Amino acid sequence: MGESNSATSTAGVSGVGVVQIVFLILKLCKTQPIGGWPWWKVMLPLECSVALVCCLGCCILGVGSIAFTLSKDEDIPKPGAPLTEDQLRAYEATFNNNSSARRLTSNETIGSSQATTSPATHTSNNISMDDKYIGPITIDEDSENNV
Repeated sequence: MGESNSATSTAGVSGVGVVQIVFLILKLCKTQPIGGWPWWKVMLPLECSVALVCCLGCCILGVGSIAFTLSKDEDIPKPGAPLTEDQLRAYEATFNNNSSARRLTSNETIGSSQATTSPATHTSNNISMDDKYIGPITIDEDSENNV
């Protein structure tokens, strides 16, 4: 008789599993003292095993998430760090590809560095869109279309 080369899987019952099986058999046979126990006490070894696995899983998940949030991402440049040529070209390409970007004229500014509480002031009463004048809207009070 020769030995077989096939991989076999061995499964076993843990100590808690053996205790659980013994408790179940003694409860179903109504053997004292376990036969008089309520079912929650008979199933307690299984409940404790499940609770222990859940507790360990939550701890591992918590430690893993904390380690993930504390890890540094080396791909993101720090503020004030010089950019590489590739990063600079990619940054400039975003401006070149943006056809809807409006170019500022020489007398316009992007914004003020100081916050104010004064009301906004306008330099012109005319509203223009693509160099077309839109005048003020007047309502004729004698018109029949008015409600």
